[in-house]
Amino acid sequence: MTPGPTTTVTAAQAVTGRYFEDYRLGEVITSGGRTVSAADIAAFIELAGDRDPIHTDPASARVAGFPGVIAPGPMATAIFFGLLYDTGLARGTTLAALDTHWTYRRPVVAGSTLRFAMTITRRRRASAGDRGVLNRAIDLYDQDGIVGTGTSAGLVRCRDAEASAGEYAADPCSPAWTERLAELLNGRPAFVDSAASFDGVIGLACGDVRTQLKIYRGRVIDHGRWTPDGPDFTVGGDELAWAELATAPVNDYLRRVMTGRFSATGNGYTYQRLTKTLVLMWDAIRDLTAGEGG
Repeated sequence: MTPGPTTTVTAAQAVTGRYFEDYRLGEVITSGGRTVSAADIAAFIELAGDRDPIHTDPASARVAGFPGVIAPGPMATAIFFGLLYDTGLARGTTLAALDTHWTYRRPVVAGSTLRFAMTITRRRRASAGDRGVLNRAIDLYDQDGIVGTGTSAGLVRCRDAEASAGEYAADPCSPAWTERLAELLNGRPAFVDSAASFDGVIGLACGDVRTQLKIYRGRVIDHGRWTPDGPDFTVGGDELAWAELATAPVNDYLRRVMTGRFSATGNGYTYQRLTKTLVLMWDAIRDLTAGEGG
């Protein structure tokens, strides 16, 4: 057999995926499907070495309560990354997976057709400038519903080494984000009036990232990750809850509190007294996200 012509693809030519700047907070990305076969499960077991009988012996799997052999849990996570590659978004622009946190909801069996819905929950440029971190919340499901949920952070190439104006809007509770939020709140008479009698600190927590706003006579007079006396109360939710409310058609913060998407710790009386203030604060957060590059 005569070898055909060889084509050398340079790194620049290989970049067909999306850069860091191309993603938006709250954006939902969906994949095509992949049907898992018995041969796929057997191949993964051979590679991983997890030969537990529930993965290899139909009778043992049925005794354990399954309809047949089931795929090892990590196989579903691996298929997510394969489906992500198949979207074309990561080609030539993804540098690394930084972490994966996964909850297995239902077993994957031969015949399961898997696909994902992935939400961008944070976008933060790294100190190097030429790359950034994307935080993602993932639902992996088959034809019968969710089989797994989780989060994964990925390191992605930036198109430009310099941050664009308003890029902090997709990095909730970061120092730059907090500074801009304080400016917006101080320029809104309705917020100032609602907090006029409050002299204290409101804490905000988006996932593991926290910030505090020191308020006096309705105005934010200081802000940062830490204040001397600490917050009177802190309102928090996971990154997916923040991204969804920040980009939702309406500000339904109170409804999301009642359904458990957000919660508060600290002085409950003060928190209840400032309900209107918090709703107005979320108006500003949503405007920050919509208008400044979120």
